[in-house]
Amino acid sequence: MSHYIVSFTIGQKESYNSIWNSLKEVIDQISIDVPTDETTSFFAFESNMNTGDVVHKLYYDSQLLSGTDKLLVVNITANEHGYLGIEYPYLMGGALGTRLVKAID
Repeated sequence: MSHYIVSFTIGQKESYNSIWNSLKEVIDQISIDVPTDETTSFFAFESNMNTGDVVHKLYYDSQLLSGTDKLLVVNITANEHGYLGIEYPYLMGGALGTRLVKAID
């Protein structure tokens, strides 16, 4: 089991609620327990999935759009991260100090 934090930016403001709800549904499916979403554009949860699979599932099973939205998944247990649409991935990786395992551009 791993503990994850997920941060995201939804570029399509008119679709924000729909996209946010779709992410929440996927996170609810993969979470072992109840995820937390107390701050804006952020989730924390525990899952049996690996980091690459979490990034893949959140992107392909939600309504995120690769051209406008950004997603950052950090596995704090395994010290790994993956992303979608991050503009400066080397800067992000350096700031996090984690190993990149999945990138979707």
